[in-house]
Amino acid sequence: LEGKSPLLIALLFLVSLSLLLLPWKYLPFNTFSAALIFLEIVLFITYSLPPLRLKEKGMLGVVADALYAHAVPVVLAAYTFSLTAETTLSLFPTVLLFVWQMVSGIRNILLHQADDLDYDKKSKVKNFVAGIYPNPFKAVIWNLIRLELLFCLFFFSILSLTQPLFLISVFSILFVSALAVLFHEKGIAQLLKGGWRFFPNNISEKWLPPSVLIALSIIDIRYITILLLHFSLFNVDFYVRLSHFILPLFHTLGKKLWELFAFIRIISSAMLNYSIYYSFLLFGIDLRKEKTSALRYLKKLRNHSK
Repeated sequence: LEGKSPLLIALLFLVSLSLLLLPWKYLPFNTFSAALIFLEIVLFITYSLPPLRLKEKGMLGVVADALYAHAVPVVLAAYTFSLTAETTLSLFPTVLLFVWQMVSGIRNILLHQADDLDYDKKSKVKNFVAGIYPNPFKAVIWNLIRLELLFCLFFFSILSLTQPLFLISVFSILFVSALAVLFHEKGIAQLLKGGWRFFPNNISEKWLPPSVLIALSIIDIRYITILLLHFSLFNVDFYVRLSHFILPLFHTLGKKLWELFAFIRIISSAMLNYSIYYSFLLFGIDLRKEKTSALRYLKKLRNHSK
């Protein structure tokens, strides 16, 4: 919002507020839902705006961001679905979900603060990461990743006790985590440099949604529509990368097949020609001496017979 006029800022805020409130015209809510929504707005404002501006208050700002960006929205979503299903959320899985999202939120805001270090220095803003960067920062991120994966696995393991199909999600988490270890054996330093910088976000964003939708589709076939919709809308980058890999592969494969076809054609042609040649030799006709082909020789015989 830096450099924007107060009028534009107010307009953007009102539009955002309208979009925040619009779903609740259709979704079920009660006093607790309203309290979570209110908490979300308060945390968002106090994190960024003076006089509180929690962003500059060290760990307090980190916790506030993790709450409004991850933990509170996820609990609100889970609670809303429980109202829709007219059921009560189980306390233990809900607590696990909250802690998992808090750890995820803390890791994400620390990474974002690290990305903003240069900009914040120019703005004379000191965030939490500025005091621990670079070496303690890497150790903190590495420990947060471990905790996040642990709580994530624990959460879906608990769910699988009542619905074994959630084991699909457990296997997804273990599989992608194994890939991370396999491709980043040098540890957190290598992980933070590459495309896996925000790992394990890719598990939450790319692998868990389809794994849950696959489980739901097995329970109720109507969910297949949502599963296919998800694959078509939220995996475009994957399809683009896959095409970059597959198209050259098809080109190389096509080239090799054409070379194989040409080789087979040469061999089969030679075998056919030699068969014809030696067949004519059985009748005392040497096509080489005649300097002609079998077809021309037969045409020549036919013309003579006429």
